[in-house]
Amino acid sequence: MIPVIPVSVWPGPDRDDGLGPDLLASNADRDVAADVLCAAVADGRISLDELDQRLEDVLSARTLRGIARVIADLPGPGHRAAEPVAPPAETRWTLLQSLVA
Repeated sequence: MIPVIPVSVWPGPDRDDGLGPDLLASNADRDVAADVLCAAVADGRISLDELDQRLEDVLSARTLRGIARVIADLPGPGHRAAEPVAPPAETRWTLLQSLVA
């Protein structure tokens, strides 16, 4: 499970009013955001090139608000990727077709 930064960043980048004052970010906050970005790459939500740019932005961010802006468009905690669809079960018809071929 990936921990999250304790600021209100979801559902989108338009929510600056709920972020409060510009609190300075710690290295741990940047590490958490980097984990969120890596999970987004694993889910296929962002490309490796976009990961590089966003990681640069996260690592150079001085405040939690700056970090939140970089990851605000990604799904929040607890969001699960869609389960892969299982291939259809083999039927007698498909078995017969494979034997004939």
